Amino acid sequence: MTWQAGPGATPPSSPLRHPPPTEVELRAERLKKELRWTADEEGWSIIRPDKDVEWDERFRNKLRVYIDPAPSEKREDTNSSAS
Repeated sequence: MTWQAGPGATPPSSPLRHPPPTEVELRAERLKKELRWTADEEGWSIIRPDKDVEWDERFRNKLRVYIDPAPSEKREDTNSSAS
């Protein structure tokens, strides 16, 4: 059975409308996928569970740990600030 054109009908899928990708397009797509794969591999090497924690000495005086005061200390602070 062949496709027959009716009024206003278009062929289902035509190679002229959607040509196959060129060699350049295929290479570009492959390069994009390879770069993504490489980035994923590098990312996994950073967060691997068996890897030790990384420390950079530039963080030494830049990071601080804030500890919430105990609930009893919080109540005392709010009473003293109201007076």
